[in-house]
Amino acid sequence: MTSGTRRVHLPRHTTPQEPLRTRLGELGVVRGGYVAPGATIDQEDAGNPRALQASDLAADGSIAWDDLRFARLTNGVERYSIREGDVLFPLRSARINAVVATAVPFPVAAVGHWALVSVDPKMVDPHYLAWYFNHPTTSLRLNALSQGSNLKFISLGALREFEIELPPLRMQHQLARVHALHQRVAQLEKRLAYLRRQYIDTLTMNVLRRTFEPHADPESNGRND
Repeated sequence: MTSGTRRVHLPRHTTPQEPLRTRLGELGVVRGGYVAPGATIDQEDAGNPRALQASDLAADGSIAWDDLRFARLTNGVERYSIREGDVLFPLRSARINAVVATAVPFPVAAVGHWALVSVDPKMVDPHYLAWYFNHPTTSLRLNALSQGSNLKFISLGALREFEIELPPLRMQHQLARVHALHQRVAQLEKRLAYLRRQYIDTLTMNVLRRTFEPHADPESNGRND
C-alpha cells in the first residue's frame, strides 16, 4: 500500500476527501446480467426491453442502442435494467472494456455475463471508475483474477472484492476529464488521418489520370456514339 493511502469501508453518501482504498462492493450496488438460453429475440414481445450483450460494445466503448435486439426475461426485469450512469463491465470477454451507460433512450436489460455497478455520484465518479478499470495497470490485476485463456472470465464475487483506489472526488472528475479529452483528441486524429488518406489517394490518382490524358486516342475526339 502506498504512503498516505488507507483501506476503509466507506459509509454510504460519504464524499471522500482523502485517497482511499476500498472494495468495489463498498462503493455501490454490483448486479449481474441475465443469463439463460434464448434470452434475446429479434422482435418486440409484449413490451420487452432491449437486450445489451457484450458483443454490442464497440471498440471505442460506444453502444448503438437502436440496433439492440430485444430481451426475453422470465423474471426480475428491474434487477437487470441498465440505468443512466451505471458502469457496465463484461465479465466474459476477450478484452476488458468497462463503459458508462449514458443517454439510455429506452428500457434496456443486461443479458449475459455482466457486472452492473451503480455508484453514488456524490462519492464516486462513474467515468473515473470506468477509466480505472480500463487502465493497463488495473487490467494486469484483473487478468490475475480471470479464468480461461482466450475468453477471459471474472466472477461477480471476485469483482465485488476487487480493491479500488479512490482519490478525492474532485481528482476523480479531473482524471475522468483528462481521459475524455484524450479520447476526443484520438478520435479527431483518426478522422484527420482518414481524410488525409482520402485526399492523397484522390490527388495522386488525378495526377495519374492527367498523365495519360494526352495519350488518349485522337480519333475518339468528337466521335459520336
